Amino acid sequence: MSIADMFPCLVGTLFEHGINAAIFYPPSSAVLFKGDQSVVLNYRYKTREGTEKIARRYNCLFGTIFEKGIDAAFGCFIANQFYIFKGDCYARTESTSFEHNDNFIVGGKIKRISEYWPALLDLLEED
Repeated sequence: MSIADMFPCLVGTLFEHGINAAIFYPPSSAVLFKGDQSVVLNYRYKTREGTEKIARRYNCLFGTIFEKGIDAAFGCFIANQFYIFKGDCYARTESTSFEHNDNFIVGGKIKRISEYWPALLDLLEED
């Protein structure tokens, strides 16, 4: 099923034909990422709100490599924390909501995947 068929609220937006990453916010929302943009999707009610630049939604990402986009993301086993990836770097971030000024990079720095995630090294090799 296409994104547009599943979520008609995304028709006419940057997210209609694909996303780069998504972060789940219980109970029924997610933040979708594509390029330098993000949008909040309520997948239960199939509504969207708040399309804006990643660095505006997550001010801790302003001035970092994640400001221009996120390649992948997934939730952490620690509540309200998630990992974000871009190129050969990652950060663990924390946020209790998708509201502004409620987030930060855990440990205060962006790290190289190769140093902390050796199991992913094969995925990082250049062709």
